Amino acid sequence: MKTQHVQVCLIGDLNDANVQRTYVEAFPNPAERFPLGDYAAYVASGDSHVYATKIGDRTVSTIISEDLGEVGELLSYVWTDAPFRNQGLGGELIDGFRQAVYARKPAAIIFLEVEDPNEEGIDDEEWKIRDRRMRYYIRRHGAQRWEGKYIMPNLQDRRKRGVPAWLMAITEDGSEVTHEQFVDAAVYILTNSYEVSENHRYVRQLQSQR
Repeated sequence: MKTQHVQVCLIGDLNDANVQRTYVEAFPNPAERFPLGDYAAYVASGDSHVYATKIGDRTVSTIISEDLGEVGELLSYVWTDAPFRNQGLGGELIDGFRQAVYARKPAAIIFLEVEDPNEEGIDDEEWKIRDRRMRYYIRRHGAQRWEGKYIMPNLQDRRKRGVPAWLMAITEDGSEVTHEQFVDAAVYILTNSYEVSENHRYVRQLQSQR
């Protein structure tokens, strides 16, 4: 049963102790985590946004997004505090996030990265998690999946192998996102969000798919 007094709101403070704690718990692998301190600077400049579901004064679900300019918006991270999972709070937060993005940029495409469930070497449990996540975004939020090849750089060490991922997109009216729009977004995300050079092998791989 859901806890009462649930609020979905836009916040700008990443110093919330519960946000910091649950971020690390949700993404225990340092290679997956972008430093929250860096995001705080991006929030201050308007390049990133932080959305939260709060119960009373406690933040229980959080979204961090990045403004991709004319390309759209990147849903970088979404997570829920463990005791409050499986109550629909994350889905409600994504709904509120989408409304806020479309109010700010009516024609925006929301992009998100989901680790590829077909990556070689992962165990059955990890496959189930990734596959369930991908299907959730398609079923619950109408996400479209790009069939192109996309790799997320390793955030801990850019020299190490990145993680194969599905790039997905959500539009307000369900309109189709073209192959070219996916490629443009993927290149923008790698060169701006991940700050890799245009000559990086992952960027060149994307450019070859045009």
